[in-house]
Amino acid sequence: MKNRSSYPRLFPWAVLFLILLGGCSPGDQDAPVGRDDPAMPAKKHPGAKDREYRKRVIQFWEVYRKALMLQKAGHWPESAELFRQALELDPEHESALYFLGNALFEVGRYEEALNAWRHMARVNPGSARAHFQLGTVQACPEAGAPWNLDAAATEYRRVIELNPEQTGPQGRLAEIDLARGRLDAAAARFEKLLRSNPDDASAFYLLGFIRYRKGDRLEAENLLRRAAKSIQGQSPVGGVLGEGDSTAKLVTTFPQKRLFGKLWLDLQKRLKPESVGPKEAEAEYEKVNQAYEAILARGSE
Repeated sequence: MKNRSSYPRLFPWAVLFLILLGGCSPGDQDAPVGRDDPAMPAKKHPGAKDREYRKRVIQFWEVYRKALMLQKAGHWPESAELFRQALELDPEHESALYFLGNALFEVGRYEEALNAWRHMARVNPGSARAHFQLGTVQACPEAGAPWNLDAAATEYRRVIELNPEQTGPQGRLAEIDLARGRLDAAAARFEKLLRSNPDDASAFYLLGFIRYRKGDRLEAENLLRRAAKSIQGQSPVGGVLGEGDSTAKLVTTFPQKRLFGKLWLDLQKRLKPESVGPKEAEAEYEKVNQAYEAILARGSE
């Protein structure tokens, strides 16, 4: 009975506790705004600033989705313009920066693509796809691209640090070693890549070329045959747009703009696995050898 008499004294404190608890409700706080997912403030009675913010968010997503649709349809210049408009509304949106860079790269505006991906990497230094694209544009052999193999290699190594399971950067580092004339280092990387990805046609093809350069014609022929077999039946290679992206199936010129992309991408049109013999391997790799000499000269610039 004495315990019951204490309830009236505790009641005011309980009411105060509930009031304070209610004042700390997450519903009264602005939700964290992610770089890639703008959120609207959770306010019951938004002021002018909140209404303006909501308006900008709605405008951003309208423009962003239109830009994605244009890019998926292959309208690269138009999509680039809309991604720029989206970034005026949200300058640090990672995917908008990423896709803007892709569109600019596609139409040969390489310096602008480089700047977009650099901005993306500043927004999120841990973005593997930003660093991968920075490597891609700086290892691009096309005229007007910012050729810098040292910088490209640094970016690919950064991707491996961020995501050691990715095999793509290993192949690109092997290509850079090959462009510098480091045949043994390139061969070691291609062999490592093929242990984790035994269907990589480019690795078979370029490793075969290394064997050809070193005089091992029989192994070069075998590797060329395996490259031709690996590439048979593959769908057209699309751009490097990132996992889960809505335009991932879009065919682009990204692969052709790889360091050695033009040498092997049309292999399935030229060679069948059963048709590869000593003469075919000799003719194939001698043609590659001429193109390689030009790349080798650039690699030493």
